[in-house]
Parts: sequence; C-alpha cells; structure tokens
Amino acid sequence: MKEIDFLAIGDIALDAFIKIKDAHIHCKIDTNACELCLRFGDKVPYESVTAIPAVGNGGNAVVCAARLGLNSAIVTHVGEDKHGEECLASLEKDKVITQYVKKEKNKPTNYHYVLWYDIDRTILVKHTEFNYKFIQLPKVSWIYLT
Repeated sequence: MKEIDFLAIGDIALDAFIKIKDAHIHCKIDTNACELCLRFGDKVPYESVTAIPAVGNGGNAVVCAARLGLNSAIVTHVGEDKHGEECLASLEKDKVITQYVKKEKNKPTNYHYVLWYDIDRTILVKHTEFNYKFIQLPKVSWIYLT
C-alpha cells in the first residue's frame, strides 16, 4: 500500500442544516449572550433541510487533504446504519482511504441538527459512545488528531 500523506483521527457526523424561517434572536443587555427563540409548543415552519455526511474536524480536514491530492485516510467510528453508509460513501467519493473506519453494530452514527437562522447557527449534538480502541498506525507523514 502507498504511504499515507495525511491521517485524520477523530469523530465524524452527519449534519442536517435546517434553515429556520420564523424565529427571532434575543440578546441580554449585560452580556454578549444571545438566544435563538422559537414559539414554544407550536409548529415552526422551516425553509429547507440539507444533510451533509462525514463532517466534523477530522472529516473536513481529511477531505480537504484528499482534494489537494494527498493520499489521505481517516481513523473513526460510525454506526452500522444508513447514515454510516452515507458517510463512508461520501469519503470514498472524495478518494479518502476508509479502511480504518470501524462500523459498530447497534450504535447510531453521530447525527447533528444545525439550526440555521439569519447569518448564524446553533448545533444540537449527541455523540455516540463508540468502543474506541487505538489501532496499529500505518506509516504516515502527517497526523491530525481531533
């Protein structure tokens, strides 16, 4: 196997960007803290949803490296589910080596909801507790640990 130029180690997720139509921002007077406000207990319309697989620090970095022409791989975990398959397919489409991706049974792939309103976003996250075990690393030039 060809030596790996860039190896990312870290979680990936599928992000669903939900473009919110009807909300407002409430900022506190004495701090810079602001809150996204939606009508409580109501049906809140949204404009669109765009799901993007294999994102996160490691996923984003390894795809960038591969697109720059580096022989790139990722060490990560996904669930043995539809979203895990979508993440793998996306990485492979970008020519990322996926042989170090572990698929875990009975665990869901990380799936985050990105509430996108105006020019900013709030992310709802839930990280799956995978059975992490460090692997014997191949010969690599650069490692990105996140």
